[in-house]
Amino acid sequence: MMKTTRKDVEIEMFEQEESKKVELIKELKKGEKSGFVKNYNRDTFLQDLHNEHLSK
Repeated sequence: MMKTTRKDVEIEMFEQEESKKVELIKELKKGEKSGFVKNYNRDTFLQDLHNEHLSK
């Protein structure tokens, strides 16, 4: 049975963080390509969101 060293843990953590970065970049690019919402009203959106959570 191999003993896990601090360096092994650091490498694994680094690889996990790199994987998260790659996934985040992929999702950000997907969002950039999705375009903009037409007729967006911030106040209406926030009021609808507020009402939705009040009813729960």
